[in-house]
Amino acid sequence: MAMISRIALWLGLVHAAAGCAHDRTEIVVATDSDLAIPTELGEIRFDVTGPRGQTQQASITLDGVSALPVSVGLVHEDGPLGPLTVSATGALGDTLVVERRARLAFVSERTLLLRLDLERACMTTACGPDETCHAGVCRSIDVDPAELEPWTGLPPHADIDAGSDAGRLCGGEPCALLHASGGCRSDVCVLDACDPDWYDCDGSPSNGCESDLRSTTDCGACGVPCARPHAIMTCMTGICEFGACEADWGDCDEMLTSGCEADFMNSPDACGRCAHYCRPVETCVDGNCVPAP
Repeated sequence: MAMISRIALWLGLVHAAAGCAHDRTEIVVATDSDLAIPTELGEIRFDVTGPRGQTQQASITLDGVSALPVSVGLVHEDGPLGPLTVSATGALGDTLVVERRARLAFVSERTLLLRLDLERACMTTACGPDETCHAGVCRSIDVDPAELEPWTGLPPHADIDAGSDAGRLCGGEPCALLHASGGCRSDVCVLDACDPDWYDCDGSPSNGCESDLRSTTDCGACGVPCARPHAIMTCMTGICEFGACEADWGDCDEMLTSGCEADFMNSPDACGRCAHYCRPVETCVDGNCVPAP
């Protein structure tokens, strides 16, 4: 059974098993993130200000890639149902990384789920005092309780697109969507689309679009090499192009398929350079025509 921390607005922090109370008036705050644990996110702090101005705080240390999502239950004991303000703050050491806030009210005898996910896209987004960031965009912190789903007893993973390491396990497996859009959805790693010039050549969505189609191993398409004998090739635009010859080799026939076919050190037909022929009584040694032995 999932475990959550519960805050009663007139009590300290207590611990209880989720989903065991009957007709409790409660809001369960569930937080997930697409930040890497523990290199980008090491702690999540929840701050709550109740209808009468009373405050409570809970902190959860993230000690592994499977630590998310986390949940905190806000239990209404007496008095007004709202408004209350809730914030989830992600930190790394003493550094605040990202924050998400909401202002809402309890619904009598109902336990509702409030998502406050900490998203990479919001790390550099500055919002106003009555706004919060979601998916990189500022929105009002006010949340209508009608928007909230009932709490089922298990904190669900967020549908967060991950542009880099997701930082946690997705259905027990890594979900690091490099060079791709998509993310962990219902514990399944989903790849929506590859970034330009990248492709999922290995067919595994868990590592995203891992193949650079501007590389000499996958030039323009998966498994298409860009290599020619004794030539330095490039595929900067997805098209295999000749760059230069290796030292002491030359492209004398000017054919891309043969690469740099001329051995300037040893070829009597291209000794030292193209079209430099040694006489029949000579041989080519180190790029020079010398008398044959």
